[in-house]
Amino acid sequence: MRYRRSNKFELYGFSDSDWVGSVNGMKSTSGYCFSVGSACFSWCSKKQKIVTQSTAEAEFVAATSVVNQAIWLRKLLNDMGHIMEKETKVSVDNQATLAISKNPIFHEDQLADIFTKSFHQSIFVWFREKIGKVALQKLASVEGFVVLCLASVVVSDIDAGRP
Repeated sequence: MRYRRSNKFELYGFSDSDWVGSVNGMKSTSGYCFSVGSACFSWCSKKQKIVTQSTAEAEFVAATSVVNQAIWLRKLLNDMGHIMEKETKVSVDNQATLAISKNPIFHEDQLADIFTKSFHQSIFVWFREKIGKVALQKLASVEGFVVLCLASVVVSDIDAGRP
Protein backbone atom coordinates (compact mmCIF):
# COMPACT_ATOMS: atom_id res chain seq x y z
CA MET A 1 0.00 0.00 0.00
CA ARG A 2 1.09 3.47 -0.66
CA TYR A 3 0.41 6.19 1.86
CA ARG A 4 0.53 9.82 0.81
CA ARG A 5 0.40 12.98 2.82
CA SER A 6 -3.19 14.19 2.94
CA ASN A 7 -4.96 17.16 4.45
CA LYS A 8 -8.21 15.21 4.66
CA PHE A 9 -8.28 13.37 7.96
CA GLU A 10 -11.65 11.68 7.64
CA LEU A 11 -12.49 8.10 8.52
CA TYR A 12 -14.26 6.09 5.81
CA GLY A 13 -15.53 2.53 6.07
CA PHE A 14 -16.33 0.03 3.34
CA SER A 15 -18.32 -3.14 3.92
CA ASP A 16 -19.15 -6.23 1.89
CA SER A 17 -20.19 -9.82 2.37
CA ASP A 18 -20.75 -12.99 0.43
CA TRP A 19 -23.79 -15.11 1.09
CA VAL A 20 -23.19 -18.74 2.02
CA GLY A 21 -19.57 -18.55 0.91
CA SER A 22 -18.72 -21.49 3.12
CA VAL A 23 -20.39 -24.51 1.55
CA ASN A 24 -19.52 -26.75 4.52
CA GLY A 25 -20.97 -24.54 7.26
CA MET A 26 -23.39 -22.49 5.14
CA LYS A 27 -21.98 -19.33 6.72
CA SER A 28 -21.21 -16.07 4.99
CA THR A 29 -18.03 -14.03 5.15
CA SER A 30 -17.97 -10.38 6.20
CA GLY A 31 -15.29 -8.04 5.01
CA TYR A 32 -14.55 -4.43 5.74
CA CYS A 33 -11.80 -1.87 5.59
CA PHE A 34 -11.21 1.66 6.82
CA SER A 35 -9.22 4.49 5.38
CA VAL A 36 -8.05 7.77 6.80
CA GLY A 37 -6.57 10.10 4.26
CA SER A 38 -4.90 8.30 1.39
CA ALA A 39 -5.02 4.56 2.08
CA CYS A 40 -6.52 1.67 3.99
CA PHE A 41 -5.17 1.18 7.51
CA SER A 42 -7.58 -1.29 9.10
CA TRP A 43 -9.31 -4.29 7.53
CA CYS A 44 -10.92 -7.60 8.37
CA SER A 45 -12.29 -10.64 6.58
CA LYS A 46 -14.08 -13.06 8.87
CA LYS A 47 -16.65 -15.85 8.69
CA GLN A 48 -19.92 -14.73 10.26
CA LYS A 49 -20.93 -16.45 13.49
CA ILE A 50 -24.49 -17.09 12.32
CA VAL A 51 -26.11 -18.65 9.26
CA THR A 52 -27.99 -15.93 7.39
CA GLN A 53 -31.11 -16.55 5.36
CA SER A 54 -30.53 -14.02 2.58
CA THR A 55 -27.97 -11.79 0.92
CA ALA A 56 -29.55 -8.77 2.59
CA GLU A 57 -29.20 -10.36 6.03
CA ALA A 58 -25.56 -11.31 5.37
CA GLU A 59 -24.85 -7.74 4.21
CA PHE A 60 -26.65 -6.33 7.26
CA VAL A 61 -24.52 -8.47 9.59
CA ALA A 62 -21.39 -7.19 7.79
CA ALA A 63 -22.64 -3.58 8.01
CA THR A 64 -23.26 -3.99 11.74
CA SER A 65 -19.70 -5.23 12.19
CA VAL A 66 -18.23 -2.31 10.26
CA VAL A 67 -20.26 0.21 12.27
CA ASN A 68 -19.10 -1.36 15.55
CA GLN A 69 -15.51 -1.15 14.31
CA ALA A 70 -16.05 2.47 13.22
CA ILE A 71 -17.21 3.40 16.72
CA TRP A 72 -14.13 1.74 18.22
CA LEU A 73 -11.76 3.39 15.71
CA ARG A 74 -13.29 6.83 16.37
CA LYS A 75 -12.71 6.34 20.10
CA LEU A 76 -9.15 5.16 19.46
CA LEU A 77 -8.38 8.12 17.18
CA ASN A 78 -9.95 10.45 19.76
CA ASP A 79 -7.67 8.99 22.46
CA MET A 80 -4.71 9.66 20.16
CA GLY A 81 -5.75 13.32 19.83
CA HIS A 82 -7.42 13.12 16.41
CA ILE A 83 -10.94 14.39 17.06
CA MET A 84 -13.34 13.42 14.27
CA GLU A 85 -15.36 16.53 13.46
CA LYS A 86 -17.53 14.86 10.81
CA GLU A 87 -19.53 11.67 10.86
CA THR A 88 -17.90 8.48 9.64
CA LYS A 89 -19.32 7.38 6.31
CA VAL A 90 -19.71 3.66 5.72
CA SER A 91 -20.31 2.33 2.21
CA VAL A 92 -22.57 -0.69 1.84
CA ASP A 93 -23.31 -2.16 -1.60
CA ASN A 94 -26.69 -3.76 -0.95
CA GLN A 95 -29.88 -1.74 -1.46
CA ALA A 96 -32.01 -3.97 0.78
CA THR A 97 -29.54 -3.56 3.63
CA LEU A 98 -29.59 0.22 3.20
CA ALA A 99 -33.40 0.20 3.21
CA ILE A 100 -33.51 -1.89 6.39
CA SER A 101 -31.05 0.38 8.19
CA LYS A 102 -32.89 3.58 7.16
CA ASN A 103 -36.47 2.42 7.76
CA PRO A 104 -37.59 2.97 11.38
CA ILE A 105 -40.36 0.37 11.00
CA PHE A 106 -37.71 -2.36 11.18
CA HIS A 107 -36.47 -0.95 14.49
CA GLU A 108 -39.78 -0.37 16.25
CA ASP A 109 -40.88 -2.51 19.14
CA GLN A 110 -42.39 -5.78 18.00
CA LEU A 111 -45.10 -7.57 19.98
CA ALA A 112 -42.80 -10.55 20.59
CA ASP A 113 -40.46 -8.19 22.49
CA ILE A 114 -42.65 -8.74 25.54
CA PHE A 115 -41.27 -12.28 25.78
CA THR A 116 -37.59 -11.33 25.50
CA LYS A 117 -37.07 -7.86 27.02
CA SER A 118 -37.69 -5.95 30.22
CA PHE A 119 -39.73 -2.79 29.97
CA HIS A 120 -40.87 0.05 32.17
CA GLN A 121 -44.24 -0.94 33.63
CA SER A 122 -46.29 1.41 31.42
CA ILE A 123 -44.71 0.00 28.26
CA PHE A 124 -45.16 -3.55 29.55
CA VAL A 125 -48.87 -2.91 30.15
CA TRP A 126 -49.19 -1.51 26.60
CA PHE A 127 -47.57 -4.65 25.14
CA ARG A 128 -49.68 -6.91 27.34
CA GLU A 129 -52.90 -5.24 26.15
CA LYS A 130 -51.74 -5.47 22.50
CA ILE A 131 -51.35 -9.24 22.75
CA GLY A 132 -54.79 -9.51 24.41
CA LYS A 133 -53.80 -10.45 27.94
CA VAL A 134 -55.11 -8.94 31.17
CA ALA A 135 -53.34 -8.13 34.41
CA LEU A 136 -53.07 -10.92 36.97
CA GLN A 137 -52.49 -9.20 40.28
CA LYS A 138 -49.79 -6.80 41.21
CA LEU A 139 -46.77 -7.20 38.90
CA ALA A 140 -43.35 -7.45 40.45
CA SER A 141 -41.11 -4.56 39.55
CA VAL A 142 -37.51 -3.68 40.19
CA GLU A 143 -36.60 0.02 40.06
CA GLY A 144 -39.58 0.79 37.84
CA PHE A 145 -38.91 -2.03 35.35
CA VAL A 146 -41.21 -5.00 35.13
CA VAL A 147 -39.54 -8.35 35.51
CA LEU A 148 -41.19 -10.43 32.83
CA CYS A 149 -41.99 -14.02 33.52
CA LEU A 150 -44.29 -16.26 31.57
CA ALA A 151 -46.75 -16.54 34.47
CA SER A 152 -47.39 -12.79 34.38
CA VAL A 153 -48.44 -12.93 30.73
CA VAL A 154 -50.43 -16.15 30.45
CA VAL A 155 -53.98 -16.11 31.76
CA SER A 156 -55.07 -19.57 32.86
CA ASP A 157 -58.58 -20.98 32.34
CA ILE A 158 -59.35 -20.48 36.04
CA ASP A 159 -58.27 -16.80 35.99
CA ALA A 160 -60.36 -16.27 32.85
CA GLY A 161 -63.48 -17.53 34.69
CA ARG A 162 -63.79 -20.77 32.74
CA PRO A 163 -64.36 -24.10 34.50
